[in-house]
Amino acid sequence: MNVMRAMQPARWGGYFAIAMLVASWFSPFLPTVSAVGLFVQQSPVAITTSNSNSQAATLPAAATAGNLLVIVCSVGASSTVSVAGYSTAAASVSGTVSQGIFYKIATGGETTATCNSSLRTRNGIGAHMYEYSGMNTLSTLDTNATTSGTGTALSSGSATPTSSSSLVFTAFTTIGGTSFSGITAGYTKRADTLNTIHLGEAERFTTLTTAQSVAATNTVSAAWRGQIAIFKVAVGVKTADIVDNLGASVPSPSVSFPAAISDLGCNVNGATLGTSTQKIRVSNTTPSPTWSITIAATAGSTAYWDGGNPVTRYDFNDSTLDGCTDGGDADSLAGKLFINPSAATITPIGGGCTTTGLTLNSLTGFSEGTQDSITIITAGTGAQTGCTWDITDITLVQNIPAEQRTGTYSFSLTLTLLAM
Repeated sequence: MNVMRAMQPARWGGYFAIAMLVASWFSPFLPTVSAVGLFVQQSPVAITTSNSNSQAATLPAAATAGNLLVIVCSVGASSTVSVAGYSTAAASVSGTVSQGIFYKIATGGETTATCNSSLRTRNGIGAHMYEYSGMNTLSTLDTNATTSGTGTALSSGSATPTSSSSLVFTAFTTIGGTSFSGITAGYTKRADTLNTIHLGEAERFTTLTTAQSVAATNTVSAAWRGQIAIFKVAVGVKTADIVDNLGASVPSPSVSFPAAISDLGCNVNGATLGTSTQKIRVSNTTPSPTWSITIAATAGSTAYWDGGNPVTRYDFNDSTLDGCTDGGDADSLAGKLFINPSAATITPIGGGCTTTGLTLNSLTGFSEGTQDSITIITAGTGAQTGCTWDITDITLVQNIPAEQRTGTYSFSLTLTLLAM
């Protein structure tokens, strides 16, 4: 989603041969709402057929604090199942086959959880475990459903999410069969294992708030149980604004260029975007680390500095290297604006926040049709989330054509937050 902040007309005003160039921009960036839940890892499906009343599931790696852990417990007999330290996502249900889904928010370092059965049996006790990131840790479970039957056609039951972004988690237990097929489109099957009892799992992330269910086909007709548990994904925002030294939004921020003299040669004038009282502030509370800030002419590549009549105009994106003379672009104007964020200052705000994964762009000039937008800063996959950064000291350089008429010139730019 692209989020834009427009820049008000920049001005070059003066008398005789002296000119002042001022740029300002207005209207706040709109927040980009984002919800990104991700599958992290799963344990192998573990099934014991010894005379036992428990079975553990073990993840390949230690769980990360704040992530969601889900474990499915199955018994090939009528039994009640439970997992110490876990809450119930879909209730333990006994019958010809028994199953329950349980969950917790990881404290960090967990690798193993154990399914406990009220019945000691050789008919199979199974466990499989999953880890997910980006989940709502305060109100995790949304809703659930359970169903059962006999035959080859399986169902998870139906449940309807109430959240704007959800993990739909489904599990099956049957007596026999070699594989599950025909899983409902859009769902990822992550488990399909037989050892006396046959265990399966399928899931998907969705933003739908309509009824969800999963169907599957077993290779043999047998007693089965299906369950669905819907978990809420954390919803955060990526925002950007121009703020003052107290962190308050600046209604009409501005950049002032120093006085310039209309000269016989090309004139270079510079200014700074982002000061201690007018900082670009970016916050990211979503699970997704990637974003960028770009700048471009509001009116597009055919825009120009406008002094109010046809003879008081000059360009910001001439196709020549320095823009001091008119090149082969669509207009007959010279002039070129360069953006240089390479030496900008990035100040992290918040405990533990750093500049890791943030990359400032190098000196770049606008060029009509080939460089219509310039990236100021990019946050890559290694950037942090749950952090805020202030960006200051971005250099602006405008090459003004020789013998440019004095006057008050206007030009609009737009800053854009790209929530990638």
